[in-house]
Amino acid sequence: MTHLRDHLKDTGKTSTALARELGVQPSTITRIVRGERQPSARLARRIAQVTGIALAVLRPDVYGPMPDNVPDTPSAEPAA
Repeated sequence: MTHLRDHLKDTGKTSTALARELGVQPSTITRIVRGERQPSARLARRIAQVTGIALAVLRPDVYGPMPDNVPDTPSAEPAA
């Protein structure tokens, strides 16, 4: 999952650190990042809370695809 990989890269956080924060095994995060598995709906909600990645990006099959006009991650730019 590129969004999660990008989040880890942008924040300098390791998959092990994220796993610890979420209370899951590091291999779980690694497999999600590699696209080998999807997070459960519950874990997707926790990842969204911690990372700010939209639920629809983490689990589009459960939460529906993102609308074209909505960014999939929070913007770092201040509101005008």
